[in-house]
Amino acid sequence: MSAEFGAVPAGQLSKLQHLYRRHLYLDAYSLTADLWKPSTNIQDLSLDELVIGGRLAARLGGVRLSRWLLREALKRDPTKPLVRFFSRHLRSPKLRLLDDLRAFNAQPDLGGDDPELRAAWYASYAYTWATLRDFERAQECLTAAHRLFPDDSWILSCESTVLGMEDRWTDALICAERAWNLDPGAPFAASSLGTSLLHLGRVEESADRLEDASEKSQSFQVVVEASWHQCLRRRSKVRNGDNGWSEPGHSPITCPALPRWRTVTPRWHSRVSSLTPLNWQMTTRKLSDGVPSCASLFIGNVSETSRKHSAGRRIRLPFRPIIQKHQTCVPASVAVALSASGGIISAEEMAAAVTFGGTYEWSAADWLRARGFHVRFFPVTAEVAKSLIEHQIAFAC
Repeated sequence: MSAEFGAVPAGQLSKLQHLYRRHLYLDAYSLTADLWKPSTNIQDLSLDELVIGGRLAARLGGVRLSRWLLREALKRDPTKPLVRFFSRHLRSPKLRLLDDLRAFNAQPDLGGDDPELRAAWYASYAYTWATLRDFERAQECLTAAHRLFPDDSWILSCESTVLGMEDRWTDALICAERAWNLDPGAPFAASSLGTSLLHLGRVEESADRLEDASEKSQSFQVVVEASWHQCLRRRSKVRNGDNGWSEPGHSPITCPALPRWRTVTPRWHSRVSSLTPLNWQMTTRKLSDGVPSCASLFIGNVSETSRKHSAGRRIRLPFRPIIQKHQTCVPASVAVALSASGGIISAEEMAAAVTFGGTYEWSAADWLRARGFHVRFFPVTAEVAKSLIEHQIAFAC
């Protein structure tokens, strides 16, 4: 964007917003392509332009640029409903979650004269309450949201996510299907739909439907989501003895840049790259702006080592994949590691016993010892990890 952007006629800004709402992010980018330059002076942009620019930048993969634009809008007018909603994820480090929830309790309505925005505000807090396992409050927020703006895809996607956190996956899928039918192609609806199908064991269906959606999409998020579900289908076929890729003519390549470090075909890799014009190019050395640097460093080191030792011996331990539920990464990781040597535990049982808002390692260790397992904590050096894997022993980090 540049100084001229602030002088764009209202009609062109309206067209940009219209393209965004239809998820035509590349068309919106093309409309303003000359404005996405380092010479931009954001001081010349209006609040509405900063907000739509920040939203579009995020959809185009420019996460840091998005934060920069939205922070500028927040600095100018932190009370404007439009700014408050779209910058809510940029909470100041000085503002604790408890303070945020107290403020919401004191004044739950966003205010303003836009019922859609007010409803979306309630839906976003439904998600927040659900992450705290307060599903009663989450449902109150969803009821308020539906009352303000019925049949909205974003609200239904939030509701699907909340229901999923409750492990009500059949109900979650019903909401996701409604969200998708109301707004086909919406990245958030695609995520809700795919996640619900996956948790119901319908991997083939989720892969097929998201693949079809990605072919018509201008959203790199939809394509990444589709790529991940293709990888899950691939893994399912390998477990069933089929070592071929699900689509003929495409040999798989390793692409640690993808979510959860899966495998993706060249076609998917190039498709993602073509949809990310703003600094979100998928490479084997970089995940994304939103991933912690330690994870990026780890993946980069693994990828570099693999390239240097391409002729080396590959050891893949057998394991039983598990879909992690809410904040149950430790139980899920332990269950997967034990399955590599034939051990079977219930991640759900462990989580029910020792998990609330996360699991402390010592709690998991006590739970395992009480069931006859030997547990040892140790520093995972390269030598130790190599020795364990060579001896077919899996471990959780």
